[in-house]
Amino acid sequence: MALKTAVYELAGDELLAELPVPVQVDVTCHALCAQITVVSRIQQRTGTFSYTPR
Repeated sequence: MALKTAVYELAGDELLAELPVPVQVDVTCHALCAQITVVSRIQQRTGTFSYTPR
């Protein structure tokens, strides 16, 4: 994900930032990102923060 973000920031092109990875790796990365988003929203809604994003 960090490599994809770096390429996107340099090129400004989302298609160019796509990296060829196995489907399982891509699916796992997306699942982890979604899980972090859901947990962050639950923490904001309940007022329980174990981590504060910068």
